[in-house]
Amino acid sequence: MPATTPTSSHTPTRVPLKTLVLIALAALGIRLWHWDRIEIAGFDQGAYAASAQSLSRLQRPYPGIQFQAPPGYYGSGAILTALTGLPGHRSLLLISLLAGVGTVLLTGVAGSLWFGPRAGAFAASLVALSDLHIRFSREVMTDACFTFWFLLALLAGERALRSGSLADTLVAGCTVGIAWETKVHGWFAIVVLALASLADYVQSREKGVLLTRVRSLAILSLLAGSIYVPGFLLVLFGGGLPAYIATMRTFLSDGYLPAIADYWRILAGWDNVGRALVIVAATLTALGCSPSRHLPRRAAIFASVLTLAAVPLGLTRTLFLAAPLAGRALWNGGRLGGYIVLSSLVIWMGSAPRYRAYDRLVLPLVVMAALAVGALLAQSWDTTEAPRSWFPLAGLGVLALISAYAAKSGAVPLWNAGISASPWHTDDSAREAADRIRRELPRDAVVLTSTSPPVAYYLMLGNFPVTVVRKKIDAAPAKRMWLATTGVTVNDDTYHGSLVASLAPYATRLWTTATGRRAVTLFRIDPPARSETAP
Repeated sequence: MPATTPTSSHTPTRVPLKTLVLIALAALGIRLWHWDRIEIAGFDQGAYAASAQSLSRLQRPYPGIQFQAPPGYYGSGAILTALTGLPGHRSLLLISLLAGVGTVLLTGVAGSLWFGPRAGAFAASLVALSDLHIRFSREVMTDACFTFWFLLALLAGERALRSGSLADTLVAGCTVGIAWETKVHGWFAIVVLALASLADYVQSREKGVLLTRVRSLAILSLLAGSIYVPGFLLVLFGGGLPAYIATMRTFLSDGYLPAIADYWRILAGWDNVGRALVIVAATLTALGCSPSRHLPRRAAIFASVLTLAAVPLGLTRTLFLAAPLAGRALWNGGRLGGYIVLSSLVIWMGSAPRYRAYDRLVLPLVVMAALAVGALLAQSWDTTEAPRSWFPLAGLGVLALISAYAAKSGAVPLWNAGISASPWHTDDSAREAADRIRRELPRDAVVLTSTSPPVAYYLMLGNFPVTVVRKKIDAAPAKRMWLATTGVTVNDDTYHGSLVASLAPYATRLWTTATGRRAVTLFRIDPPARSETAP
């Protein structure tokens, strides 16, 4: 007999299609702004773009890419590049864009299925206007794509656990596997679904349902693991497990509590008082999904508290503080979806501080926090209360005006996400560096790059010969001589830049003496820029 979950007396309906489409179009419009001017910057983006470009030509990916991520993301970019002829970074940007808008849609669907249409509309609006999500939807990074597949895996997993159907279980296993193949944290979805099943058993005490779900979890776990095999083999034969484990250890934080403080600090960089407008907009969107079109006083108070908190804290930190408050509502709601959101919050909030403070690690947590806060809003929406629409709306209107004035007076844009600082900011320093190398070096020169994948990628687009070496440049005389007689050094790594700078005069003199060719050494391609040396 198919597994079932306890149901409440209220059967949630879905967000109206036109509302969901409007939210998605707003998300698409923001993420498309000056999209054609976005360039890549930073080590990871250059490595992904170079790997997609190389694989589309049936060549080896960027060296060491197996230690950064499984091949799902840049492999998809390679296929798209081979089929369409787009440059590798454009294919990956397109995947991030579509995945970002898709995540907004999935958030609305998940919220409405699990907590009602108001929660779905509210959570989808928050994700659509989230600075952090906008940023990663406009970058050549795995995170927007991974968040999409992770949320889809949770939706498919919830359906499989609820129905007990083998077909649903196979679909769920495939989505979990794709999430895992996109980013190594994809297996978190299995843990979340297992914890949610256990929580539901604690509430319902239905042993038969639990056994059925254990079987479904076993099947989807085996299927997901088999899909992850290419990523595992890439690590196994591309450097070995010991090297991979050693690399992963370098990302671990020095302490749990200091890492939390670091996360709190870096998240402030994506927030300003204008984010309070986002909560107002999300509340009004939820109001549009209410049959009575009235905003009850409890819901208005809840939205007002969130709005006031977002003025000093910003949207992201407000969501992270408010999400744990939904714990009781999620636990007592009697819905498997609620247990999934609660388990996700526990997993992501508990594991993120084990790593050094990387804002990309909390992107799935932004979506889960939006769903949790949406559940709180839906709970506060007491439909039995006598409607008083004008007073709550007037209060929210005043808060919106205050937030807008504060944002304007602070000369801070409403959204501050994107490449390096803003979604409207583009960084073409790597492209300029590549153009300079092409202009100043003969075609038979060889560019040696250790830590500058963006420059290497743009040189690859121009069919300029590039030799990529992942070994760190140190003081060993043999490596110095090898560096000097190989070609041009392009380096943007903070930790090794000073050593290369001290080595540059020696290397370029040797190169010029031995070959008679001209050499160029560039330092710190990405902002903040260092001085450039052209011997």
